[in-house]
Amino acid sequence: MEIFWSMVASCWLSFLWDSAEGQREAAARGCRWPAGRGRGPGRRRVGESVPAGGTMLASSPPRWRDGCMDRRWTVLAMLVAVRVSMGVQFQSVGSVGAMLVGPVVADFAALGVLIGLSQLPGAAVALPGGWLTARLGDRRALLGGLGLMVLGGAVLARAPGFEVALAGRLVAGAGSSLVNLVLTKGVMDRFAGAELTVAMGWLLAAWPVGIALSLVLLPPLAMEAGWSAALLAATLPALAGLLAIWGTGYGRAAAARRQARPGLWPERRAWAPLLVLAVGWAGFNAALVIVLGFAPAWLAERGYGVAGAGWVASLAGWGAVPLLPFGGWAAARAGSVLRFSAGVAALMAASVAFLPVAPLSLLLLYGLLGGLAGGPMVSLPATILPPERRSLGLGVFYTVFGLGMAGLPALAGRVRDLSGDAFAPLGFAALLLGASVLSVLGFGLLRDRLLRPGRVAEE
Repeated sequence: MEIFWSMVASCWLSFLWDSAEGQREAAARGCRWPAGRGRGPGRRRVGESVPAGGTMLASSPPRWRDGCMDRRWTVLAMLVAVRVSMGVQFQSVGSVGAMLVGPVVADFAALGVLIGLSQLPGAAVALPGGWLTARLGDRRALLGGLGLMVLGGAVLARAPGFEVALAGRLVAGAGSSLVNLVLTKGVMDRFAGAELTVAMGWLLAAWPVGIALSLVLLPPLAMEAGWSAALLAATLPALAGLLAIWGTGYGRAAAARRQARPGLWPERRAWAPLLVLAVGWAGFNAALVIVLGFAPAWLAERGYGVAGAGWVASLAGWGAVPLLPFGGWAAARAGSVLRFSAGVAALMAASVAFLPVAPLSLLLLYGLLGGLAGGPMVSLPATILPPERRSLGLGVFYTVFGLGMAGLPALAGRVRDLSGDAFAPLGFAALLLGASVLSVLGFGLLRDRLLRPGRVAEE
């Protein structure tokens, strides 16, 4: 097993390093592209012809220009790999949760606190993190966040009790929150319009991939080597990402262009729709975490076994992966990002509510639907946050997100303890998805009433 995990870490670091090497080789060949906004020199509208030299379209899928691929998509690949490490570490506690009750936590309510607490620092880190990112640059913020993830994961893996585990989870959560903000900003800074929705879908796909990998790989490792070894192994992807970012030039060019002062706050009239959308996004993601965190225990009660329950629950994570990049295309075909996101979230709520009828198929359906809704929903803040207000605007957005993600899984654990029903947290997740539907629709109403924007490209 040690050899297996060494191979996993080596492959992960190799992938990140190869992505970075691709960036350096492209730069050596003179491949330099703007940040992804506006037409700029050499850019063309969709539908314009491509000359013999191979000029790449600005709002089309990646193509070759002068023998070089658009570097933005290479950067995106590296950011996606880094975000996978976030999913692995976040789900690590839920993946070995049954083994933590007793040695580390006293009951399932405490386990729910430990699961969700990694998101609590987001409420404290998001705003300062947005300000620091604007002042110091994406590179330093990303390195700092990954370093905190590695440190916190190591502390959690060696925790002798709940208090130390709590401290490790908080440190790792602070780093994860900062990394999440920097990754989201990095994608929004490089892409616009339909490309933004697609790129954001790929970034979001990394999270359930990491969660699913954690559900599949960590329980067998924990049964063979113990929960401590499994939690320690969950820090390896973050360590690989830290080494890869450190050894590359990611963010150095942006740091050279960085302004001396931080970004601006969101406009006053944008606060209401931004906060309402943040509440919906927190509920949407908390429902996924609750399903993946508490479904294994419910499935185990139904006779699936510990390892089998993890595999079945992972369907909710794996199911989202194939469709996340295509959510923007599906929303455009539907005619409205808002109505599409709300409708899909409503179907997700129904699939969770009826899980006892057909657990395998409905968990897979839940993941597929979540893959369609994720990209369009999280791209909506870009429609009300211009670039100069984006760092602090996303800080506000992720402050609300962090509060919800920290409190809601713990509340689901309390529901489990009070009811004595293993399915009760899943029913609570269905209610959260219903609230998310109302939040998305409310965002649209407030945005149209207060900001009165023109019809955006995504819709």
